[in-house]
Amino acid sequence: MTGPLSHETVWHAPALHKLLSDGGNAAMLLAALDTHGCLAFPQLASGLFPAIQTSLDDDKTGYANAWLRDSSCVALGLLAHGEKVQSSRAVRGVLHALHEALPTIERAIASRDIPLPNELRIPSRFAGDASAPRSEWANAQNDSIGYALLLMGTAVHEGILAFSPKDIHLLDRILEYLEHIRYWEDADSGHWEEVKKCNASSIGTVLAGIRAIEPCLPYGTRAAALFSAGQAALENILPYETRGGLHERATDAALIGLIEPLGVVEGEMAARIIADVEAELVGTIGIARYRGDSYWAPDYRSHFAIGVRASDFSDESDMETRNAFLTPGDEAQWTLFDSLLAMYYVAQGSSGHQHAVLYLNRALAQIVELPSGEWRIPEAFFLEDGHWVPNDHVGLLWAQVNLIRAIDSCSELFPLEV
Repeated sequence: MTGPLSHETVWHAPALHKLLSDGGNAAMLLAALDTHGCLAFPQLASGLFPAIQTSLDDDKTGYANAWLRDSSCVALGLLAHGEKVQSSRAVRGVLHALHEALPTIERAIASRDIPLPNELRIPSRFAGDASAPRSEWANAQNDSIGYALLLMGTAVHEGILAFSPKDIHLLDRILEYLEHIRYWEDADSGHWEEVKKCNASSIGTVLAGIRAIEPCLPYGTRAAALFSAGQAALENILPYETRGGLHERATDAALIGLIEPLGVVEGEMAARIIADVEAELVGTIGIARYRGDSYWAPDYRSHFAIGVRASDFSDESDMETRNAFLTPGDEAQWTLFDSLLAMYYVAQGSSGHQHAVLYLNRALAQIVELPSGEWRIPEAFFLEDGHWVPNDHVGLLWAQVNLIRAIDSCSELFPLEV
């Protein structure tokens, strides 16, 4: 094995490494992570989740805000883990947010401005305990809609939600919204909330959402047609994230999500995407989102004030400013993805077990030990003064729930060889 995976895993929480070295099963590991505060999922009064473990009063990063995407992903992961209380609250929070967006959806459907301006997009970020939508944000995020629909359909399947006629009407209008914007060719800001382009990861996530809610609808013509259009578009783009134009991108870690946990891409295409990610994006600590990603570029804190670091970078000029600080090859290494790769490899059977353990170990090694003794998962590691350090966003709920999914999936591989 060559490349970053051939290097010895660097553990950032020595006590966790010792615990794993002493053996134990998946349940013991989950209990230890929970005891050390690594699996806490604070929830706003609205039912949505903040992006990180922080309070509204203490936050200076902007990550006490709730994202439709993150809240849906966290709720889906907790639901898969069997945690229905918090999941149910989040389901109702997401459904309420979508109902509150219905006037915007109606205006969007009636608009002749295509592509839609941000103010006519379904909100993707929410502020405060009551989760008021942020209309000024980069709301062209079709993947967020896909995750929300997936959560709704999954909640019905799991018996924690029953759609009312009012809910069915809302879902029908969301489908008409997706048809109106022609989501299968719409340029959106995608998972990373950046410059708009046609993203395979956004199309695929919408497909997962449509597939989940279609059985819940009394009529399926629009859903079936929307699914077919998206599937054809996705097949034409993959294994790329974006084809053609100034923003063509061959490899993006967001595509991993279409494989695990969404299950939209399988077989040879899934293997191709994973191979591309491993060849291009896997680093010694984590996995880059894409090559050329300047978010948390080297010495990022020296270049951007704390309130600006996680700003809206969907504008070309803002991206150019940020890109000036990137040293190619020194992109931030994220913690979201190693867990998903562990899930992919364990699903391949015995031939994938070695890689599954390797990626699960990497995900666990990314946990940092705070001075208080508590453990947290940072959003990413970035280069500061030549050293890889955690960024500001520590206790990322999306990474936490991905880790839970991976531990559950790999439970038969314990005790882990670390």
